[in-house]
This record gives sequence, C-alpha cells and structure tokens, in this order.
Amino acid sequence: MRSEELVASGDLAADGLSAVTRQIRALHGGIAERVFTSVGAASEPVRLIHDGIADAVYGAVGAAGALAVRAGTRAVALRQDLAVDAPPQRALDDSPNGRF
Repeated sequence: MRSEELVASGDLAADGLSAVTRQIRALHGGIAERVFTSVGAASEPVRLIHDGIADAVYGAVGAAGALAVRAGTRAVALRQDLAVDAPPQRALDDSPNGRF
C-alpha cells in the first residue's frame, strides 16, 4: 500500500469514528431528553449540567479518536517512506484484495 493510500484510509477511518461518536451522542441525548422531560421543570438545572458535560466528553472523545487514527496512519506512512531497504510500495489497485 502506498503512503498516500495509507493516509487516505486513515482519514476515512477517522471520519467514520467521528460519525459513530456523533451517532452515539445523539442516542444518548435522545434517552436523556426523555428522562428529563418525564421528570419535568425541576430537572432543568441537572439537564443543563448533564448536557454540557456530555457534549464536552463526546466532543473530546470524537476529536481525540480521530486525531489518534490520523496521526497513527501518518506515522506509519512516514516510516514506510523513510525505510532505507523497504521493497517498492505497490498500489492498492495492483492487488486482487485491494480491488475487491
């Protein structure tokens, strides 16, 4: 796999991880909304704190996960590019498994 293909696949995986994190956050938010709505107005202060913490945590997890995946694939690609005695890189398109 060429370095640019490795980086692109890492970007795709990072985008996928961010999307999954957003979906989980939406599910969590929907469940929390049902609970807070059923409790009523008395739950509003708790709801504000809950939503703020949940937004911060899900945002941090999504961003950190995507950053880790992107950094990892770029590090592997750089190592691959700098390897002195590495065999030539084949394009993903050149292998039967890469073309599936």
